[in-house]
Amino acid sequence: MYSKIITALACSPELAHLTVGELGTIADRVFEAVAPSPLEMVQAKRPEIATLITQGRRIQAIKEFREETRMSLKESKDAIDEWTRQIGFGA
Repeated sequence: MYSKIITALACSPELAHLTVGELGTIADRVFEAVAPSPLEMVQAKRPEIATLITQGRRIQAIKEFREETRMSLKESKDAIDEWTRQIGFGA
């Protein structure tokens, strides 16, 4: 999604005067505004993540979520922990 935002901004004639850094800053703000939250991303992968959690494979669930989202280890762990609590498996 981020690359699509950058491409759209770069192709906009109204923004042609901006530097790459300025476009990046705008893209960051747009991405933050429209990107799903970490919890929403976990819920989107619910079947795979839930299966791993119920099998007691929480670390594998974190790894797969991290690979999918490219989030940091801490962000991925926090998202999985929150979702695990919500579905009643504890963290």
